Amino acid sequence: MANSSSKGMIIGLVAGVVILGAALVIISKNAGGPSSPEVVSVSKSSSEVKPASAKTEAKSETASGESSTGSELTSPSSPEELTDISKGETQDLAAKKEDQKDDKEDASSSGDGGSLLAGPAALDVDIEKAMADRSLGKDDAPVTMIEYASMTCPHCAHFSNDLLPEVKRKLIDTGKVKLVFRDYPLDTFAMKAALMARCADPEKYFDLVEVIFKNQERWAKSQDPVKGLIQLGALAGMSEDFIKACMANEEMQSGILARVQDAQKNYKLNSTPTF
Repeated sequence: MANSSSKGMIIGLVAGVVILGAALVIISKNAGGPSSPEVVSVSKSSSEVKPASAKTEAKSETASGESSTGSELTSPSSPEELTDISKGETQDLAAKKEDQKDDKEDASSSGDGGSLLAGPAALDVDIEKAMADRSLGKDDAPVTMIEYASMTCPHCAHFSNDLLPEVKRKLIDTGKVKLVFRDYPLDTFAMKAALMARCADPEKYFDLVEVIFKNQERWAKSQDPVKGLIQLGALAGMSEDFIKACMANEEMQSGILARVQDAQKNYKLNSTPTF
């Protein structure tokens, strides 16, 4: 009986220990259970935050890149760059001044905005040489014949076209006579023709005068005599701008008119041609 009683007590104690252990396990589980979901939840939250963090980093990198680009566009130039810019601006300014100088020279050569004398002067016309007497024959010829003629005068054209060739052959080329040609313009277009001829190369002067007289009917009676004269002047190698500058030259005009007045005063000249 004693043994049976001891075994029962032992079994009871073991069962109590088992029950107590089970209770402790349950309590332990209940105590630790709620924390596990939180850890899982936190873990899940952490994994979900990572993409957001990646986006944030990406945005940060993008913003940083944009900021860097913006800073490159707006950042102040380095000293070397500023020096290069300064040099470039100086060169541009010098180029503009040179262009303005060229523009002024072009205006001067065309006679715009300045003295009418500036045109021919810029075109390398020596006014003194242009106004010098034009002559045919030897300087030491025993006889000097002076002809006063107008480029629009029909009788002057007749002498030049029909009689002068014979005079040259018999008197001038033989050294007996020296012929001096002087302008006595009777109208505006005769003056322009005289000015154009005097601006030509002296060696081409009489050839041009001959052409002017031979074509007198055509250019003098045309609707635009100046245009006709310019076409004839081109045969002597003169450009339109050059011829217009010569025609507008006041100093040469004054020189021709002074000779006309001198002829009227000293020789009582009032018609052309006169010898």
